[in-house]
Amino acid sequence: MKIVDERGRLFGKVNLLDFAVIVFLLLLIPAVLISRGSPVKIQTVTQDEPKEIMESELTGNFVKIAPSIASKISVGDKETGEKGETIGEISWLGKPETYTSYFNIGGNTQIKSVDTATLMIPVKFKLKLEARGFDLFYKKQQVFLGMPLLFCTKDYSAKFVPVAFKETPEFKEAPEEKWVQIEVKFESVIPELANIIKTGDAENDLTGNAIGVVHDVNTKSSEVLVFMPKDGTLKAVVNPSLKELVVSFSILCREKDGDLYFNNSAVKIGNTFTFVTKTYSFSGKIIALKETK
Repeated sequence: MKIVDERGRLFGKVNLLDFAVIVFLLLLIPAVLISRGSPVKIQTVTQDEPKEIMESELTGNFVKIAPSIASKISVGDKETGEKGETIGEISWLGKPETYTSYFNIGGNTQIKSVDTATLMIPVKFKLKLEARGFDLFYKKQQVFLGMPLLFCTKDYSAKFVPVAFKETPEFKEAPEEKWVQIEVKFESVIPELANIIKTGDAENDLTGNAIGVVHDVNTKSSEVLVFMPKDGTLKAVVNPSLKELVVSFSILCREKDGDLYFNNSAVKIGNTFTFVTKTYSFSGKIIALKETK
């Protein structure tokens, strides 16, 4: 077989002109790469570069907090950095609540989960954040709304979930609290229960602080109205099997829009009042109200 046939093709298949072009390109490409030099190196941020630090306020919630830890948390608690400088400080605390979480299961449906063993505490922080480009970092962890951060003091560590970078109405300030004296009438109480309530009994909040205290207990036999057919009147008759209690309390109330609330229930004469301790729960009617100074 001829190497080049009468039509100028190598081995009868490849045109000589096409072969020359291919060889030229194979020689040209390496020459171009060599003339352009090595690829550009990507610069990286080193630890020696100066950091841009900004102060910011974050509001959010401590989540899944054990009651023993919640009792240690207070306004003014600080976290310090590697050099002892303050990098985070609590500037406001709300009232602890039972920790509740929600899970999306599709179809705009959520499942509610309540953890009665842990607490959620609304909180506001002053933090020193490190700016890197368009991102913010707290202790080398990027800050995202809804993503937990860890706040550590010398006494405790607590998980914090930010919800806003500025004040929102519900975080502007805590409602004013004041102690109020009330008298409550408990009617038709069996003697066994009437003997349980004592002066000094207390109702505590989730952190163990007293929010209600019994000051005085007056007990008498309960009376019932009986129709007297002889003269067609109603007469109060003593019922020796039941007792009536009039109890004086001091309770810690929150004031909102001029009204007082105890455990989210309005404190007004005639309203129902419920007092709960570790051993009992009583409900009665408020018959007297006096604010303390």
